[in-house]
Amino acid sequence: MRHRVHCRAGYRQAVDAETLDGEWWLPEDPSRRTRGTLTIDPESALELTLQGSLKEPALGGGSLEPGDELHRVILGRTSGGRVTLTDVRGWGLGLAALPGVVGTETYSVGAALIGVHLGLDALDAISGIGVEFSGLREWLEVPPLWSMRDTLAAEDGSMTFHVDARDEVQASIPGAVCTFIVGPSVEGSRSRVIIERQAEVQFRLDEAAPIWRQFQQWVIPMRDLLSLAINRPVRIENLWLSHGDEWVRFVAPLRQADVGVTNPPIEASSAVLRFGDIRRRLDDVIADWYAVHSKVRPALDAISAVDRAPFVFAETRFSNYAGAADQVHTALIGGTAVPKDVHQQRVKSVLEVCPPHLHDWAKSVLERANGKSFRTRIEELVESAGRIGSHGLAPEPDWFANEVTQLRGRVAHGSGPGTSGVNLYWFSRALLCLIRARLLKELGIPQDQIEESLFKSIRYEGVAQEIARIRRGE
Repeated sequence: MRHRVHCRAGYRQAVDAETLDGEWWLPEDPSRRTRGTLTIDPESALELTLQGSLKEPALGGGSLEPGDELHRVILGRTSGGRVTLTDVRGWGLGLAALPGVVGTETYSVGAALIGVHLGLDALDAISGIGVEFSGLREWLEVPPLWSMRDTLAAEDGSMTFHVDARDEVQASIPGAVCTFIVGPSVEGSRSRVIIERQAEVQFRLDEAAPIWRQFQQWVIPMRDLLSLAINRPVRIENLWLSHGDEWVRFVAPLRQADVGVTNPPIEASSAVLRFGDIRRRLDDVIADWYAVHSKVRPALDAISAVDRAPFVFAETRFSNYAGAADQVHTALIGGTAVPKDVHQQRVKSVLEVCPPHLHDWAKSVLERANGKSFRTRIEELVESAGRIGSHGLAPEPDWFANEVTQLRGRVAHGSGPGTSGVNLYWFSRALLCLIRARLLKELGIPQDQIEESLFKSIRYEGVAQEIARIRRGE
């Protein structure tokens, strides 16, 4: 099938700030419009500066004291088209409120939708969200559309052309349809056009929902799946929202933990979970991932907080990864120290000889005392990873678990022997390998495939060698 190329610009987390000049007004008072500039700075925030007030000055004068004002929605018509601003908070609103005085009002903006005017009801009823991740194109193993960048233009400056090569793969998951899309992207001017292939993920919801609920429910889990698959953190680069059949650009000052850091180029061969290996059963894998993600979200958030930070101390990295490993075990393996009926009998035997005035206290403590120790949970996580653990990372699971437990105690209660930053770093990486192996297992990936993928990873090989060196006391 031939597809007409159209340009749909998305917000890339660029370094340079962008400005949109135009007129701005409140939805309830469209006749009163004020000139101003929206500044989009991905390194900090969105800011709207107005030359005047959005509201009619009160008769009898205003106040010279700075004020504070919140608007759920401000609309604009700018050099970049129609704009809807949401959750807009202003400060320094004193002078502009005086009759006859043209002062400056400055607002911080929660989010902006470029190319559309929407009201409050529409903002709470977004039906879809699209996202472009760093690494997605490489994971999908998208070939280049053209190996060269051509100039396509008629003498009058018009352009009419077609290209092939749009591909879509869908996965139905509870609550939404997830579509991986590969298609042409167009950039250029009247005289020069650059055509490249881009990849994105779109979510069409069964029920419309507010923007940020969609972001947390659909985008973050997909980001974490891609990070797991390609064995490194990925960035959120572009976002779009769908209202009905129209897709519009979405701009927001996302947290660093959500956006991620810049990474070197990604090669598909380095992925521990390749898209081609799961394409035929994509529905099952994606659905399983969203179910697993809801159970281990705290662990993945702890990992993301470290991996997406520009700098972390070795102690912080280790503490987060150790806590993540503990949470993954609790969520996916679980179990008790002894069978529940055995524990209940033990509690009953103790309470029978317990002094009456201590009975209630002893019962409340003992009934909750059947959990596995941290050391046991780490040892079982190692064993659940199969040869990933026993072959290289932890040939002696009890030694590995004991070392991790001791390191955790030293980090929590003060430094001591064996808490060097180097050791903490390599045990952190080992825990991350074990977590990834366990998560891949939850997705139904065969154990031999998991082992093959990780064994050929240079990162895994380096971690295994360093853990062996520490084990030898070198």
